[in-house]
Amino acid sequence: SPGRISASFGRIANDKSAKEMEWIRPEPIGLAPHSLQVINTPKSMGRLVIVFDPGAIIDPGLFEIVVNAKSNSTYSINVTATVCHCVKNVIQGDLSNFFARRALIKKFSDETSMLWTSMRIAERKIGVLEGLITEAEMESNRCEADIEDCDNQLDDKDELSDKEFDEIHQDIKILEMEFAHWCRLHSLRTQEYEDTKP
Repeated sequence: SPGRISASFGRIANDKSAKEMEWIRPEPIGLAPHSLQVINTPKSMGRLVIVFDPGAIIDPGLFEIVVNAKSNSTYSINVTATVCHCVKNVIQGDLSNFFARRALIKKFSDETSMLWTSMRIAERKIGVLEGLITEAEMESNRCEADIEDCDNQLDDKDELSDKEFDEIHQDIKILEMEFAHWCRLHSLRTQEYEDTKP
């Protein structure tokens, strides 16, 4: 025949010593709602359910489950529980997260503002560099044209005096130095322009 058992759930008082706990009877707690119980039959296993709601806060302590049976019976015990955190602790945790996220938002906002400023400066720098590159191209072209003009004058050296010949040679030297200067500036400004472009 199906075994019959009874069970109770109790709490041992916190103010009892270890020796007293060996014989003291736990204080019964919890309820056994009728709708949750299942009768033990030859065709199905029974079930005892004890529900305990400690209220808002539960003090730490020892709990005990007592099972009684009139004959040898096989049974198992399952304990399930849900945890509810203290509202104050939850609010404090949420506030901490809020302040941390607000600090991150401010940090990201400052970094975004700095990035935007850097982008605007870079755009202006690109515009300035484009003008400087154009200037270097124009000046190098001017020097090249003036050197070519001087070379053409030297082709008619028979018509030039020694003084004029020397002056043209001096002009060519100066123009070649200017040409090298503007070519160097053009190269540097072009490289800076490439480095600045997004």
